[in-house]
Amino acid sequence: VMRDNLFEPANVEVPAGTLVRWVNRGANDHDVIADDLSFESPVVRPNQTYEMVFGQPGTYSYVCDLHDGMTGTIAAQ
Repeated sequence: VMRDNLFEPANVEVPAGTLVRWVNRGANDHDVIADDLSFESPVVRPNQTYEMVFGQPGTYSYVCDLHDGMTGTIAAQ
């Protein structure tokens, strides 16, 4: 879930191949951008979603480019 200025939970573990869905439950627009730029969402407006399949094992760190300090990680096992 994207809330205003945080991802909840910020750190998620999933099996490799899992579809992860971010849902914007805040009042502000957000986005999801990988630190290594391997994925990037469009702007996600309130009540909209963004989905990404994490097919390869690894740790994927990401930020909301619109809000400083809004970070998260997906650990695909």
